[in-house]
Amino acid sequence: ISLGEEINPHGHLTKAAGTGYVHIEDNQVYYFERQVKNEDDHRFVPVAPVTFQVGDIVEVQVSFAVFPLCEGKLKTSMTLRSITLLDGSQTQASSLLGYEMDYLQAISGSVSS
Repeated sequence: ISLGEEINPHGHLTKAAGTGYVHIEDNQVYYFERQVKNEDDHRFVPVAPVTFQVGDIVEVQVSFAVFPLCEGKLKTSMTLRSITLLDGSQTQASSLLGYEMDYLQAISGSVSS
């Protein structure tokens, strides 16, 4: 399956992988946002990966697999399955504060000019 425009907008991952790697359904990561209407009504809505910001509270789901290597050794592999946005309020508040500060600086700059 294709990596998709949201994950690989410039094609860098596809180019770096060359023909030695493939992206299959087992490699797909799902992105959700938890929407809470009330205490008993929670919905998980698919979202774009760009929804997530530094500072968001998220839940991740991973799976583990163990692969045999030479000489009886084993290798553990962890695979990301999904990321769910639980709470983005801190990031949203910080973003709004940044916009307000930019606006206030723009106003004060135009008043003093």
